[in-house]
Formats: sequence, C-alpha cells, structure tokens
Amino acid sequence: MDDRRGPSPFVLGQDRPSGTAPRLSSAMAAIGSWVPDERGAPRLSSDIAVLVDRELHPPHEATLLDISRDGCRLASDRRMVSGTFVAITIPSFSSFKGWIAWNRGDQYGIHFAHHLPAEVVGHIATMGG
Repeated sequence: MDDRRGPSPFVLGQDRPSGTAPRLSSAMAAIGSWVPDERGAPRLSSDIAVLVDRELHPPHEATLLDISRDGCRLASDRRMVSGTFVAITIPSFSSFKGWIAWNRGDQYGIHFAHHLPAEVVGHIATMGG
C-alpha cells in the first residue's frame, strides 16, 4: 500500500515531520492568551463544617476550606466524582448548589450553579472564626 502522506505526527514511536512541534507550541501559546482565568474571583479562607448532599447518597459532613462568588473548596473523607451535582448546606444559614469541578485526595472543588453576592461570601468567611 502506497501512503504518500508520510508518517502520522500523532502515532507514538514515529518521528514527526520537521516543523510540527513549533507550530503546535505556537498554537498552544495562542490558546493560552485568550483562555479566561477560572479563578477570577478572590477566595476567602474558612474553616466551618458543612453538609454535602448528593443524589442517592445520605448527606455527609465536610469542612469548607475557602470560598469565592464562583465556588468553594472542601475537605472530606468521602470520594466525590467530578461532574456530580451537589447541595452544600451551612447549618443555620443557607444552602448552595453546584457541581464537583475537581478532586485531589481528600479535597474537592465546587463550582456554584449561581454566583454568590460578595456580602454572602464575606459573611461565610467570618463564620468560622
């Protein structure tokens, strides 16, 4: 079989055609220049107990480590899967809904379904101290 296109630059073990890597690097640099910073909102430290509720599982306790208008970071001994929809309840205050955005070890990030007002974020940050 005669393949006049040459080796594929995406097959492991094959050499890439000259010039492929610089073009790829240039493309990645261009992408980085317009991708927004996902952590644009300031994060405030916290240390309060919250309840995490997800469908088909009983609520469990977690510790709120920091919070912003867009989300929060929690610590828990429960495994949480990215993409799971959850409700975070701060006892005697309020509840916020969002999705698990990431998880690393015993910590995970929640991206809120709706932005929180700055006054609410500030109040929550002062609740632990």
